[in-house]
Amino acid sequence: MKIIRIQNLVAIDRAIHGKKIVLLENLGAVLFCFGLGIYIINQAKYVNAIWMALSFWGIGFNYIPLFIYSVSKKSNLSSDSKLLSKESKKRYTIQSLFLLVPFLVFIIAVIQRPRRTVKE
Repeated sequence: MKIIRIQNLVAIDRAIHGKKIVLLENLGAVLFCFGLGIYIINQAKYVNAIWMALSFWGIGFNYIPLFIYSVSKKSNLSSDSKLLSKESKKRYTIQSLFLLVPFLVFIIAVIQRPRRTVKE
């Protein structure tokens, strides 16, 4: 299965739900996951609680690139709606579950980030 580009994941989400909703969703997910991780660490009595907090922080890290792309991507809704084929919606639905795997989307976003060329 080909992994979807993170920018396309945000573009499809924006075309379906709208820019403001996507922005709030991604920011809310980052804050909620990090906050829940901090709460779990403060209440931790066992090592398993620390692993759970790290998992929530990993999920929060997954939403950071999505939030950055939803803030910085300068595109209009017509270009986003071109990505809304039946196949891309299906891939979007399945691959959005990757957000629940700690640090996976964050690592994919780092790998897929645009390369800057050095001018001499």
